Amino acid sequence: MATTYENIVYDRVVAGVKSLLSTEFGTGAIIYAASSPRTKGPRRSIRIWPLETEFIARPAGALTSSYPVEVVSAIAPGGTQTVLDDYRRELASRAKRVLDNNSAYSTGGNYRWHGGTSNAMDQTDEGIRFIYTVLVTELL
Repeated sequence: MATTYENIVYDRVVAGVKSLLSTEFGTGAIIYAASSPRTKGPRRSIRIWPLETEFIARPAGALTSSYPVEVVSAIAPGGTQTVLDDYRRELASRAKRVLDNNSAYSTGGNYRWHGGTSNAMDQTDEGIRFIYTVLVTELL
């Protein structure tokens, strides 16, 4: 019998985070998955990128792993630094709230993740950054 394969990090985690944020922001910000920032495009953006997965446990017939995702809100230059920082914080805070409100997430009756948590936000050259980490238990 052939082994079935699902790319958990992209099919469940990245796609789920992107879907939640896209629904929340609509056309107000572009949500994209990439390891590095965009150099062109809309003024307001949120970049998501999966980080290193960690094995957590192997309950009977299943496998639980931790999937951290980097979330960075960016605003293209224009205006004063104070205004830019305020917009970045507002964008990041809203994204963080949406994700934290969906710590257990299923869509269309399909389980995506549970145990979602985010860490504190910090300032980077790109924008405001936080890590959102979810647990995924997949049946073997």
